[in-house]
Amino acid sequence: MSDEIVVAAVKSIQGNGKILIEVKEWLKGAGKSGVNKMVGEVFTVRKGRFSPCQTTVVKEGLSYLFFLARPVSGEKFYRSVDKYDGVHPPNAPAVRGIAATIKEDGQATKWKKSSKGVQIKLLSNKKIYQKKDEINLNLLIKNAGNKNLTLKYRTWPTIEHSYCDVKIVQGKEATDALAVPIKREEILKYFSKHGQKYDLVLTPGQVHHFPLNKINTAVPGWGYKEKLGFKYYRPKEGQHLVSLDCKNFFYFPLRTDSIEIELQAD
Repeated sequence: MSDEIVVAAVKSIQGNGKILIEVKEWLKGAGKSGVNKMVGEVFTVRKGRFSPCQTTVVKEGLSYLFFLARPVSGEKFYRSVDKYDGVHPPNAPAVRGIAATIKEDGQATKWKKSSKGVQIKLLSNKKIYQKKDEINLNLLIKNAGNKNLTLKYRTWPTIEHSYCDVKIVQGKEATDALAVPIKREEILKYFSKHGQKYDLVLTPGQVHHFPLNKINTAVPGWGYKEKLGFKYYRPKEGQHLVSLDCKNFFYFPLRTDSIEIELQAD
């Protein structure tokens, strides 16, 4: 997901979402403590609908955990891999155990070219899961072109619904998608009133993180699985190839390469 993951102090705020940081600790990547880096795509003030309450707003003199992408061609600054979720206080509950997760045998595809300068990558934090484990996948969408791109996300109307089908294949056998245990009429009624939508402008080099959590469960109270098209999956024990086929983020589909995961008996 990230080229480098560091704990760093904010030395100065430059404006336009750019800051100068001093690295204190490397969790991913190689470098020395004390190295300075210019970083963009971070929040230095809280404003607008795309600055939710959980977004970290950095302050000069404080330290944070940064998930960074290296500079793209023609630029001299690093970027947060996700403008809304790429910076965290190092002691926040959301990032406890993150160092251990980084060291796990995670799986990731290479960046795959799609269309109009879009590149995509599929990740899983682990390769080997116990059958009782929740399987969480992550889709990264990068603007690798030289012009702004607009990513659209919709849960309503159904014809514009943005979601990902998960392809899970074991040998020649594919895992069937299962409908969530919620009546279709209830789903339509809810999203016709409370449908979510946003348009997100991706500047050149910017990466958007689209998490797909708990793809193998449908526990009551954990939502409608709208990011999965109101479906979930129950793969068998053994090795599987996993890929995504995502619709309605742009006017063209997003189809990732495959990663390999293994499910073991509890």
